[in-house]
Amino acid sequence: MVLSLASELRENHLNGFNTQRRKKISLPMSAVVCLWLRHLPSLEKAMLHLFEKLISSERNCLRRIECFIKDSSLPQAACHPAIFRVVDEMFRCALLETDGALEIIATIQVFTQCFVEALEKASKQLRFALKTYFPYTSPSLAMVLLQDPQDIPRGHWLQTLKHISELLREAVEDQTHGSCGGPFESWFLFIHFGGWAEMVAEQLLMSAAEPPTALLWLLAFYYGPRDGRQQRAQTMVQVKAVLGHLLAMSRSSSLSAQDLQTVAGQGTDTDLRAPAQQLIRHLLLNFLLWAPGGHTIAWDVITLMAHTAEITHEIIGFLDQTLYRWNRLGIESPRSEKLARELLKELRTQV
Repeated sequence: MVLSLASELRENHLNGFNTQRRKKISLPMSAVVCLWLRHLPSLEKAMLHLFEKLISSERNCLRRIECFIKDSSLPQAACHPAIFRVVDEMFRCALLETDGALEIIATIQVFTQCFVEALEKASKQLRFALKTYFPYTSPSLAMVLLQDPQDIPRGHWLQTLKHISELLREAVEDQTHGSCGGPFESWFLFIHFGGWAEMVAEQLLMSAAEPPTALLWLLAFYYGPRDGRQQRAQTMVQVKAVLGHLLAMSRSSSLSAQDLQTVAGQGTDTDLRAPAQQLIRHLLLNFLLWAPGGHTIAWDVITLMAHTAEITHEIIGFLDQTLYRWNRLGIESPRSEKLARELLKELRTQV
């Protein structure tokens, strides 16, 4: 049933939904949980209805997605592990069916954020072992990822990211201690808490020190979970070189869009959809937002980058997700925020 719903999601994503208005019936949460536990099709229909709303609404708008998710009652009901496992499995199928679409990843992250908030409120009445929610991954990794960056001093974010990288790398590459579901399961858990991954590039760009290997690995794994060890090592070398160029350019008195394009390899014949190219684009976008000289050439650089509709949507999603995360974490950078909003507004008029 879950697979058929995921197939329907893919078909409807191509053909468009003909969604009719539904009357919403309000039930106590306890009744909703009881209904969904006893009648699985009703839970699956609730998930499909959420997918319908997400696909038929404006793309790349996380505030709207958050409203849809909270209105669905799914995060609150998912405090029961049996419901969480069904919801999570449907997200997994949607992710696989859409070949890792960035919009699905973003939706999973927002859902997880809402779920964790609901779990914290319900913890006094109901508490299950963490393993019941994430049975295929290391409990110690899940515990670290569950930490909210808001609750950790910013000076300790780098150390937490290194710890996350060490745990993930052990689960993915070290076979001597057995496997907790393999690389995909580790990556699938990691993307639930993607806010940590999105912080890596900012941490690397705002530091003049040698890029820590742990953070380079974390970025390479997040963007290329299917890559083998050798390919991931090549990505790390490539990203380290790009970072070096960007940090050197940040100290330059004059920047040009063409120079940045050359550094990022956007003028080459490589597949722009490849994970390494996507990673480098996101590094470049972070650079434009944070480097003082990047503000003056931001639009020129994005014009050179966004030569397909797919990449334009990717950039819109990146900017929307960045603003959403900054707002949630209380990160204040008026100049960078103003630029991100201006770029986002202009790009949305073009799609």
